[in-house]
Amino acid sequence: MKKISLFCALALVSSTAFALDKSGCESLKDVKILNNEMIDAVWSESGEVSADKMSALTGGSKNTIKAKPHCVVHGKLYKRTGSDGKEYAIDYELRLPEQWNEKFLFQGGGGMDGFVAPALGAVPIRTSTATPALLRGYAVVTTNSGHPEPTAEFGLDQQARLDYAYQAIGKVTDAAKQILAAAYAKKPKHSYFMGCSNGGRAALIAAQRYPLEFDGVIAANPGFRLSRAAIAQ
Repeated sequence: MKKISLFCALALVSSTAFALDKSGCESLKDVKILNNEMIDAVWSESGEVSADKMSALTGGSKNTIKAKPHCVVHGKLYKRTGSDGKEYAIDYELRLPEQWNEKFLFQGGGGMDGFVAPALGAVPIRTSTATPALLRGYAVVTTNSGHPEPTAEFGLDQQARLDYAYQAIGKVTDAAKQILAAAYAKKPKHSYFMGCSNGGRAALIAAQRYPLEFDGVIAANPGFRLSRAAIAQ
């Protein structure tokens, strides 16, 4: 079993890069993954990554960032109608760099989740000046954790609660790594999870529940005992 380490810096240097171009990006629409509904795979020549509207929760960038050309994949996993009659799916965004350093980063959400933040991989610590992971050649994924709004109504559906608690991490990681293998004909050499607050909690859950999927996690200000925190609020 791999040893999971908790640390506050990423090893971001790689001597080898695997390339992806526009045609390779667009061909990812045809990738078949169990319980996955691919929405789109679009090549971003400008490399522009929009500002994160939920940056206060995710630690993402408040401003638009200019990265190198890359592929942007959007998908839905396990689309279904919940026990409350509402539509649910695990939405995700995966950004694949033109020159990949063989490393994969799962970017945690924040608060109640329920939104898909731009998959940039900015370090969620206010004092950090580190360059976001996507700009360093990482493939980065984000998810809404299985429900469409950043509020607690999803708690009426048991599966939505399980996805938020931990299952979305495993499901999205599996899909993302399959897409990476299709894009670069190569599995990640190293995989990491990084998040703050609820994303920090998710990072610790990633280490506990999926120890073979990640080589290390960054768990900044992890939110514990959320039921008691909710009562306090």
